[in-house]
Amino acid sequence: MNLLFLWERRKHELQEELEAHIRLAVEERIARGQSPQEARRAAICELGNPLLVSDVTRQQWGWEWLEKLGPDLRYAVRQIRKTPGYTLTAVLTLTLAVGANTAIFALLYALLLRSLPVERPDQIVQLKLQLSASGVRGEPGPFVSDALYDLLSRTQTVFAGMCGWQEYDLNLRETDGTRPVPAASLTGGCMRVLGLRAALGRLLQDADDNPASAGEGFPVVLAYDYWRTHFAADPSVLGRQMQFGASMRSGPAKGIIVGVLAPGFESVQVGGRPNFYVPLAMTDPAAQHNLGSFDTSLVARLREGVSAPAAQAQVDAVFQAKLKEDKRLRYFTFISGKFVEADQVHVLVVPGRTGYFYLRQLYEKPLYLIEGMVGLSLLVACAYLAMLASARALGRRRELALRMALGASRRRLAAQLVWESVLLAAAGGGLGTLLAWGAERGLLAMIQTSGSDRLELHTGLIDRIAHTPGVESVSLSQAFPLEGGTYMEQVSSQPASGGIRTDNSLTELSVTPGYFATLGVPILQGRNFTLDERGEQPNVCILNRSAAEYFFPDGGALGSALTMGKDIRMRVVGIVGDTLYNDLRQSAPRIIYQPLLQGGLSHPLLVFAVRASDPGTAVSAVRNSFRELAPDLAVDKPVTMTELVASAMARERMMAFLAGFFALLTLTLTGIGLYGVLNYSVVRRRTEIGVRMALGATPGGVMTMILRDAMRLVLPGVALGGAGVWAVTRLLGSLLYGVRPLDPQMCALSVAVLVATALLACALPARRAAAVHPVEALRFE
Repeated sequence: MNLLFLWERRKHELQEELEAHIRLAVEERIARGQSPQEARRAAICELGNPLLVSDVTRQQWGWEWLEKLGPDLRYAVRQIRKTPGYTLTAVLTLTLAVGANTAIFALLYALLLRSLPVERPDQIVQLKLQLSASGVRGEPGPFVSDALYDLLSRTQTVFAGMCGWQEYDLNLRETDGTRPVPAASLTGGCMRVLGLRAALGRLLQDADDNPASAGEGFPVVLAYDYWRTHFAADPSVLGRQMQFGASMRSGPAKGIIVGVLAPGFESVQVGGRPNFYVPLAMTDPAAQHNLGSFDTSLVARLREGVSAPAAQAQVDAVFQAKLKEDKRLRYFTFISGKFVEADQVHVLVVPGRTGYFYLRQLYEKPLYLIEGMVGLSLLVACAYLAMLASARALGRRRELALRMALGASRRRLAAQLVWESVLLAAAGGGLGTLLAWGAERGLLAMIQTSGSDRLELHTGLIDRIAHTPGVESVSLSQAFPLEGGTYMEQVSSQPASGGIRTDNSLTELSVTPGYFATLGVPILQGRNFTLDERGEQPNVCILNRSAAEYFFPDGGALGSALTMGKDIRMRVVGIVGDTLYNDLRQSAPRIIYQPLLQGGLSHPLLVFAVRASDPGTAVSAVRNSFRELAPDLAVDKPVTMTELVASAMARERMMAFLAGFFALLTLTLTGIGLYGVLNYSVVRRRTEIGVRMALGATPGGVMTMILRDAMRLVLPGVALGGAGVWAVTRLLGSLLYGVRPLDPQMCALSVAVLVATALLACALPARRAAAVHPVEALRFE
C-alpha cells in the first residue's frame, strides 16, 4: 500500500511539474507580446505532447508495470466472468489435481521425509537388527532389545550419546478413576542426546536411570500440550505427585513432576504423542532386560567425523562377540510366510533423521506408488488445461488481432493473458489446498489390555462376565489373532512311522477353556481344556489340524505325546480347526494350545475375548466386572473382531480407497477435459457446421461426426492405457489380497466405464453442434 501511495504521489508531482513548466513558458511569451492562446500553443509545441512526455518519464522510473497492474487485473476478472463455463472447468480441474497431490505429498512427507525437530537431525541414527535365514534377509524392524542399549552404552566410542525409547500406555490413577494414558519411557540421557529443552523445570537426566535414585517417586516430564490442557499451564505443577497403577510393563509406581518439555518435539516415533515421559528404570527394571526381546527403539547421535558405516562396524563387532559368548540366544524372523530361526544376526546403523515409524516398511511402497498415481493425474490435468487454454486462445483470435491493430503491444497482450491464468491458478490452488488440508487428516487417521498375575482375580472376572445377560461365552488368552502378539516354542514328536519331527518356531497360545467357543473354532477330535487343569497338573495341549498332521502324519495324534523344549512332556487331548493367526495374506500356521491356568497365569499380557449378541453388551460386561472386582486396574479400549480384521487389511484398504479415489479423479479430469476441448472445438467449427447443415447435413449426422472425431482421440488412449496396466501389474501384485492384477471382468468393466465417460463428456458438445442454425452460423462469421 505504501508503494502504491508513493507511486501516485510521484505521478501527481510529475503532473504539477509539467504544468508549472508550461505555465512559466506561457508567461514568458506573453511578456514578449504574444497572446495567451498563441503563447500556450507555442509552449506546448516546444515541450511536446504532455501525455507522451509523462508516459516516457514514468517508463524511465521503472515502475510502469505497477500502474498497469490494476487495469490488467480488472480486465482479467471481466474476461473470466464472461466465460463461466471455462472458468468453472479450469478451477475445478486445478482444485482436484492440486488438492490430491498436496494431500498425498503431505502424508508422504509426514510419514517418511520430515526431519525430527531436534538438534542436528543429520547426526541422528537408528540401530536395527538384520536377521537372515538360509541366505534370505528379513526386513529390519524399528525395535530392538533394551539389553542391546545396556551392552553398547558400556563399550561404544562412536556415538556422542545413545537413547532407548519405548511408547505405550501407563495406567494413571486420578480422582475420577484409573485410565490408560499415552506415555514414553526412555533412558535418562535421551533428552540430552536429542538436544531438547525444558519449558519449565528440568528434563530427564542420566542419573534417573538408577531406580535407587527415585526417592519418593520417579521423575516425570510433562508434554507441553498435556501441561496446557490437563494442568491449565500451571507453573506450580512442579513437585506434584502422580500415581500409576500396575500395567503390562510395571507394577504400581509413584512419579514426581520435575519439568515440562518445550513445545515442538513430541516423539522420535512418527505420529507418537506421549502425554508424559518417564525413565526406563520405572517401567523396565534391569532384571527384565534380555537380548531376545523387541520392545525398544534405539537411536544415537554420531560423534563428529564418524560415519554410519564406521559406527556399524564397531557396534556389530561388540554384538557378535556377545552372541559367541551366549550360545543360548536364538532369534526368529518372518520369511516366506512363516517364522524361521535366523542363522545370522547383525546390528545395522541407519540414518534416523526422520525418526522411526513401525509401519514404514508396510506403507512406504504403497505411498510412493500412490504419489506416482497422483503425479500422473496432475499431468493429465495440466494437459487438459493446456488444451483448454489453446482452444480458448483460438476462439479469441479476432479480439486479439483487433487490439493489436489498435496499438496494443504483444507484450501487453501476453501480460493480460498471463494474469487471467494467474487468477485461475490462485483460485484452484487455494481451493485445492483447503481440500488437501481436510484430506490429509483423513488419510492419517486411516493409517493409525493390560493383565494381572492373580489367578483368583482372573477366574473371578471370567465367571462374573460369563454370567452377564447377553454374554454367550468368555475366554482369556495371552494373545489374540491378528493383534500382533506371537509366541513360539520348539516342539518335537516321535510318530509311529519312526523318526523325529521338529518345529523350532511353532506358534504357541495359552488359553482358557472358553476360547474355542468364543472365537468359533471347531473342536474336531478329543476334548476342550477344563478349569481343573491349572497349577502343577500334568501338562496337556491341543493341536490345530495343521500341527497334528505335521507331527503325526500317520494319524493318531490324539493321546500322543509331544516334547516342548528339551524335557517338557505334553499329552495331546484335542484337535481343533485351523485358523489364520498372524496375517490374513498367509496360510494358517501350525498352532499348539496350552491351558492358560496351568502355568499359574505368569504371562505379562492377557486379553479377554467376549462373544455377545451385541458388542455394547460385551463392553459393558467387561467394564462392570473390572469396576466391581478390580477398580484400580485400567481397561484398554475394546476392539471387535471386525476391527481387528479391518486393521490387518489396513494397507490393502488404504490402497483400494486411494487407488479408487484417484482413478475416479483422473476419470473426472478426463471427462472435464474432453468436454472443454470438444466444446471449444464446436465453437471454432461453428461456421463449418453451419455450412454442412446448409448443404443438407442432418442434426443426427452432425452429432455422429462430433462423436466419431472424439472416439478417434479416446480409443487409442484406452488402448495405450491397457498396455500400461499390463506393464505395472508386477508392482501391484504384492499390494492386492484375493484379487488378480489382470482380472478380465474388472479390465472389461474399466474399459466400459472409460468409454461411457468419454461418450457422456462428448454428448453435450455434440448436441450443441447439432443445434447450430445455418443462418446464425453464417451471420456470426
